[in-house]
Amino acid sequence: MERFADLIRPDGFIVPTTRRDHQRVRRGLARGELVSVLPGVHVLAATTVDTTVRINALRHVDPDAVVVGAAAALVWWPEVEVPVVEATRRGQRRAVTGYRWTKARFPDELVVEHGGVRMASPALSTLQLTGVHGGNAVDEALRRRACTLHDLWVVHDLLVGRRGTRAWRDLLHDSRDEPWSPAERIFHRRYREAGCLVAHQTNYPVALDSGLVFLDLAIPDLQLSFEVDGYETHKQKGAFEWDRDRGTQLAGLNWHEVRWAASFVMFQGAATRRRIRAIIAARAAVFGIPVGEVLRPE
Repeated sequence: MERFADLIRPDGFIVPTTRRDHQRVRRGLARGELVSVLPGVHVLAATTVDTTVRINALRHVDPDAVVVGAAAALVWWPEVEVPVVEATRRGQRRAVTGYRWTKARFPDELVVEHGGVRMASPALSTLQLTGVHGGNAVDEALRRRACTLHDLWVVHDLLVGRRGTRAWRDLLHDSRDEPWSPAERIFHRRYREAGCLVAHQTNYPVALDSGLVFLDLAIPDLQLSFEVDGYETHKQKGAFEWDRDRGTQLAGLNWHEVRWAASFVMFQGAATRRRIRAIIAARAAVFGIPVGEVLRPE
């Protein structure tokens, strides 16, 4: 709106600094021409006050504030739902619609700057999200290369003893094989519980005629791999055909690929463990390896 053109800053906010400007803004608010984002920070009424606007408004009222949780995770996980913008601020702060204030403090090494706003680092925001998203937050961060497992452990170690860090530790132990989905995470746990003695690798690279592929969980000494898939993965004709092509190429290299339904792995724990043991024992027999060398006694 032209009458406020001289007050609008390059980032779209109106932050009055003089008595006269404050009077103009109050009149604009009363007429519905302006809306407040934060006390003293306003935008034109036509502006959509979304999460990004709320985040950027913070730098005008508290440059030391640190955006945390889901709002900070938007940098690396754009699809994540952000109910409110949560931020750490010093002192007593009055409630503002769309925000939640916290007094938590974090070491400087866990804070990054993005667009002039201080935010929780990707590793810190990942672990903060586990309270809502569980292990899926860790899976998303690792899959998107937002941070590494080492980065997550650094956050844990810097904040150990704070509320929630024990749950973080358990999730990080479950993430040691870097699963890319909740079903893979659970399968890796089932595998470890099955008492397998033979060395395994996750996301194991194998060169095929069609290019490099990565096996979810591979046992190279047995040329055995386990893949965990949901129904959605193979609904498309192209995905269905590619899996068959990949499977035949792996078979030509003497790899035995075993595919698991994600639903079975997630809800049939005991059966999954029994079958893992049976498959490994059978594959070891093909190579003439005694079962005692690949499986612990039950």
